[in-house]
Amino acid sequence: MSIMPSVTKETSISSFPLLIIEDSPAIVMLMKEFLNDLGYYDIQTASAGKEGMLLFENLVKANKLPIVFLDYNLPDVNANVVLPHILKIKPETKVIVATALEKGEQAVKNVISGGAYLYLQKPIRFDNLQNAIEILEGEINASKKQTTKACQRFFHTYIA
Repeated sequence: MSIMPSVTKETSISSFPLLIIEDSPAIVMLMKEFLNDLGYYDIQTASAGKEGMLLFENLVKANKLPIVFLDYNLPDVNANVVLPHILKIKPETKVIVATALEKGEQAVKNVISGGAYLYLQKPIRFDNLQNAIEILEGEINASKKQTTKACQRFFHTYIA
């Protein structure tokens, strides 16, 4: 058994749970089908903001950190309520906000400056959804590679 850190394998975020907070059943169904086609099967959904916040809390309590797809306008609250709640619990959460509002509108600027990871314009084009996932995967893999290199430097400097 070696104490040397192993080489990090490329990770797919398909191993991460996804949480879709969206009030349109049609959009949820289409997103789930598309994400399943990409290999994502651990998908939970909520049709309202408060339900989504509770589901997020339960996932975190179960030691799962989901990637969140958040509709801006929900029947009970909007993303300006849900996003800070999520980020207060786990600031490193990646939240992708989807809305029919234009990117230049102040409400969208506020949610982006409030910590949203990405913004998707509705109607959601599936190539944009796939691009968002690829960006996340690239970031996760780059972070893991940096961690592995730091561990290897530490091992060679202090252990070897």
